[in-house]
Amino acid sequence: MSSQLLRLISLGSIGLSLCLGNSAAMAQYDSTGDDSGGVVVPTVPSGGSSVPIDTSTGIPTSPSSDGTTRFSCQTYNGQSTVMYQPQSQSGQFFPWAAPAALGGGWDAQKRCAAIASRLELYRPDGLQELQTSVENNENVVCVTTEANPSCRIVLTVPRGKDPVVIRNSIFQNLTTADNGQQTIAVNTYGDRSSGGSELYNLGRTLLGSGNNRVSSYRGGINLKPFLDRKDGGTANNLRNGVAIGRQSQPNSVRLNPRNFR
Repeated sequence: MSSQLLRLISLGSIGLSLCLGNSAAMAQYDSTGDDSGGVVVPTVPSGGSSVPIDTSTGIPTSPSSDGTTRFSCQTYNGQSTVMYQPQSQSGQFFPWAAPAALGGGWDAQKRCAAIASRLELYRPDGLQELQTSVENNENVVCVTTEANPSCRIVLTVPRGKDPVVIRNSIFQNLTTADNGQQTIAVNTYGDRSSGGSELYNLGRTLLGSGNNRVSSYRGGINLKPFLDRKDGGTANNLRNGVAIGRQSQPNSVRLNPRNFR
């Protein structure tokens, strides 16, 4: 084989190597056609780990910094009660509401657990205001959060009942705590034997104050004073919590709050 032919083969091999090298290098750049010319690099190193983040809010998806559930359904004074347990007050619980049975296959305990599950689900977003709204032609009690301004359902109001009265029954329990009294659970729902729509057991306390009336306030209820600073609240009204024995620890049944209507 002539030396000229060998030289041509050698030059061809060098050219092919240069072409393939340039193609591999070009593959490292963003090919979207913009002018950034940025290099595509992995955001998490291989073998590394990261805390899951909701990119729309920047808030970690973990329920709490110590992994403990803050809202739970407890048995308190013989009632299934939605309780809040602030991280800063170990062993102390604050009753928010105690829903009675409404039929439809949901007893008081299941409704209590579902309400607690919804509050716990929204808690990492920063609970803000308790409001009323309409969803799917049904009156609902709902809550806004710092991360999501839309009002997300907490519970559906039984047909024929005033959603503001239902909502304010929860608020009544919180205002009782605000007055410096040790509270018992508020029955969020309840009918007398005659089938009337009046609520009962509103605003009762361990001191025997049973004559408080349900507030007619129709604005949003600020939840910040009733939440721990760890949960984005001010904790100004977290006073006179109650201790619950071992037999009344959070119920182990886990419900899907999205199925609760």
